[in-house]
Amino acid sequence: MATTTKLLAPILTWQVSQHRRTLQVSRCLSLNLAAEDNNLRVVFAAGGTGSHVYPAVAIADELKLANPSTEFLFIGTPNSVESAAVPCAGYSFASVPSNYASGLANYVLVLFANAIFVAFNSTADSFPRKKCVVCENPVRLSLRNKVSKAAAKSHFFPGYRKTSECKAKVLVVLGGSYGANVVNIAMLNLYYQMLRQNSCLYIIWQIGVESYDKMDNLVKNHPRLYMAP
Repeated sequence: MATTTKLLAPILTWQVSQHRRTLQVSRCLSLNLAAEDNNLRVVFAAGGTGSHVYPAVAIADELKLANPSTEFLFIGTPNSVESAAVPCAGYSFASVPSNYASGLANYVLVLFANAIFVAFNSTADSFPRKKCVVCENPVRLSLRNKVSKAAAKSHFFPGYRKTSECKAKVLVVLGGSYGANVVNIAMLNLYYQMLRQNSCLYIIWQIGVESYDKMDNLVKNHPRLYMAP
């Protein structure tokens, strides 16, 4: 009997037999994979932005740990964040053209799916509730490394010095891989005042690849401010 490995991630796999092809969807947080199943092949279609593709990479990482012989393929649009991020993560990527009909693929696939995994309760409102499993957002293995707060602060803020005067607080502002204009404008109007009023505050501001150059020209340098695309 093949041994099994419990995998803490949702996954959808094809099972192909001589006579029929069936679609099987595992339950979130309780997937049992046959460790000796050398024929498992998984295709991911995650979307063009980092907020979509990185959770898929996290699932692929977990599957690879459970069954190193599993084959992976990510498909997506050319010249996108995923076209660069997926190969960097060590997985194969194939580009395909896409019609920008928002949500169309999901609405078609929901007819065939046994279970639908979503990150938020509010997302489940767009699908049949009985099919939905709220599994939150998968986190990549590379982000789980144990790093001390002091080492992290020193990495982003070389001038950081631990003092007894105050307890440093770090604010991380995320607008997605392409950035969120509303968030960036709000931060542009607030960051300097926030830093001036609180000497213990450090800000890591992820601006987005499309807006970074413009915002970089508008923002004043500050030792307690770290900006990145």
